[in-house]
Amino acid sequence: MFKTWTPQGPTRAPGMISPGTTDMTKRPAVHFPDGSAGSIYTYNTPIESGKNKGKWIVTAGITPDGHVLTEDQAYDRAMKSGQHLGIFDNEHDSEAYATFLHQKQGGFQAYKNGGDYKPNGEYWVNQNAEDITNGAKYSVSTKPPQ
Repeated sequence: MFKTWTPQGPTRAPGMISPGTTDMTKRPAVHFPDGSAGSIYTYNTPIESGKNKGKWIVTAGITPDGHVLTEDQAYDRAMKSGQHLGIFDNEHDSEAYATFLHQKQGGFQAYKNGGDYKPNGEYWVNQNAEDITNGAKYSVSTKPPQ
């Protein structure tokens, strides 16, 4: 499955008008208090302005340094930096792609790194992802909680 992917992920998918620009082989591992972990935490959001106005962008809700973003923060970061996971012509395809990336990211990162899952940094946060994405304050540490 991953042989045709670039480091930024698939270059073709239903509804995709622009492939992602974020290097998915160098993602951090973020550990949450509930025992879950994440490396991208995808959002799909309508584009509000510019040449792709009305299209849908898939963004990463986890930054390379382990911070977890709200949907608005992830969108703003993507629009300013140009780093995204893909642009789509409709909501349905962008949502399906975001779910697909969420499910396949760990396997892809391991495949591209010679079979080993090698996160680009490990971080622990003191709030669960859903709480953070709803605006809860949190802290990030490079050491697991005691």
